[in-house]
Amino acid sequence: MGRILALVAAVALLIAVALLWLAPATLVGPRLDRATAGAVTLVNTEGTVWNARGSLVAGGISVPLAWSIDPWPLAKGEMRIRVTPYGGAAIGAPRAEVTLRDGHAAFRELDLVLPAAWIAGAGGARLGWRPAGEVAVTIAALDWSPPSSRGEARIVWRSARIAPADGSSPLELGTVSATLSAGGDRLAGPISNQGGDVAIGGEFSARAGQDARITLTLTPRRADDTALARALAGIGTPDGAGWRVTWGVPWR
Repeated sequence: MGRILALVAAVALLIAVALLWLAPATLVGPRLDRATAGAVTLVNTEGTVWNARGSLVAGGISVPLAWSIDPWPLAKGEMRIRVTPYGGAAIGAPRAEVTLRDGHAAFRELDLVLPAAWIAGAGGARLGWRPAGEVAVTIAALDWSPPSSRGEARIVWRSARIAPADGSSPLELGTVSATLSAGGDRLAGPISNQGGDVAIGGEFSARAGQDARITLTLTPRRADDTALARALAGIGTPDGAGWRVTWGVPWR
C-alpha cells in the first residue's frame, strides 16, 4: 500500500508540475491589472508564463515585449526574468535582465525607450497636463539592495514637452537628462536640460522605505516671457531668477 501511495503522490506531483509549466501567459494580465490598479494592462499574450510575449498598455499606448523566466532559481526564492523585443521592433525596443529576491532587485543590460505619455499612464498620473516626447533608460548594472545598493541609471527625455489639458500652448523642455547613482539605501542624482523654454536644474532623491522626491528650479530662458513667468509662479516658489517646484513620487 505504501508503494501505491508513493506512486500516486509522484504522479500527482508530476501533473502539478506539468500544469504549472504549461500555465498560459494570460494568467499574468489580471494580476498585473490588480497590482497597478488598472494603470498598466497586458494584452495579446501568447505562450506560457515562463516564455511568452504580449503588449503592455498604459496611457492608451501599447509597448510590445517578450519575456522568459528561468524556473530553477525559484527553488531558492529568486526570480530571473529576461525581457526582449518582438514584432519587428529593433531600435529602442525593451531589453533587460532582471533578478528579484526578498524585495531586492538587480538590473543588467537594461535598454528601453518609452513614450513619456506611457510612463505617465503607468504611474497612474492624474495631472492637468500631458507629457510628450520619448524617454530612454539605460542601465549597465544596478543593484537595489539596501543598505548595500550600487550601480547607475541614465535617463534621457528627448523632445520633452508638457501640454496643458486646456489646449493652451505647450511648454518645451528640450532634452532633459538625469544620471541616478545607487549607494547604500539611496538612489539619487542631478537633473538638467538643454534647450527648451526653461532652464532646468535639480535632483531626484529616494531612500529605502520613503517616497522619492523630485526638486527642480525652472528658470525662463527669456526674461521678457511674462506669461511663462506667471505660469511658473502659480506652481512654484521664487528661487533667484526662477521658481522651485517639488513633487513626491511613490517609492515604498
